[in-house]
Amino acid sequence: MSGRRIYVTANGTLYCPGNNLWRSTDHGKSWKQLTRFPFSSRIIVAIETDPADAKRMWFATTTWGNKCDGDVYETRDAGATWQQITGNLPYRKPLLLRYNPDTRELWAAGVCLFKCRR
Repeated sequence: MSGRRIYVTANGTLYCPGNNLWRSTDHGKSWKQLTRFPFSSRIIVAIETDPADAKRMWFATTTWGNKCDGDVYETRDAGATWQQITGNLPYRKPLLLRYNPDTRELWAAGVCLFKCRR
């Protein structure tokens, strides 16, 4: 899994990105697949969680190379369902997500920085 990072939340939940997203709540002993995306050319590169709501999180997908193809997704039910919230980002290659709990804003960055949600 070179180039892929495991995301650890404050409560110890592990998220492992790749072509799909996996979660472990028992320190990596078992994993549950949270997404079943058909795209194989995209990879999940960024994960962010809401510290005030453990059921709310986001992830960003992208492709490598010259193509600007990626999206930002949100769940409010711990990964049972996902909604694409990319909207009208002018550069669709998000590589990093950051959530500001004070302003309740989600930011996506690649070669530019964009506010996704409030």
